[in-house]
Amino acid sequence: MAGAIPASSDGLAQAVGELFDPARQCQRRLIEITRASKAISQLTRLALELREPLGSFHDNIRRLSTSFESMRTFRDELGSLAESFAPVRALHQQVVQMAHIVRVQLADVANGLEPAKAVKLDIAELSAAIDSLSELQARFYELSEAFGDGASSVANETSTDVPGPGTSVK
Repeated sequence: MAGAIPASSDGLAQAVGELFDPARQCQRRLIEITRASKAISQLTRLALELREPLGSFHDNIRRLSTSFESMRTFRDELGSLAESFAPVRALHQQVVQMAHIVRVQLADVANGLEPAKAVKLDIAELSAAIDSLSELQARFYELSEAFGDGASSVANETSTDVPGPGTSVK
């Protein structure tokens, strides 16, 4: 008869075990995620290690940019002088070229940091997914309580019976 409860306790245990097969499959995936989190920790360390030298480089370039204001004035004056005095044209072009090279190099540095945006978006998605899993965890604990007899709670159960908050099924 379909839907009948198995007569033996082994049959019942098997039926309950099959009921929780999807949860066990998810748990295996969570173990994979936990292992992958070690790689995320490594990425975090690498990003923190990059932050200081890049920040220092930025500060130095910013100071150079402030100093470059007088260089811009010099470039503009050379440009004016180059119109009437041909020997200054080569020097003016070199100063213009130097400013262009610095500008291109800074743009390359900024473009080189572009992948960090994609990683940031991935981490935000991961964070949202983990938050939803944490929410589901709380809801599963509530369901676990609903299957109890009202006299005991999951926290009072032993880890071999039903895991409580912060424990895992092995």
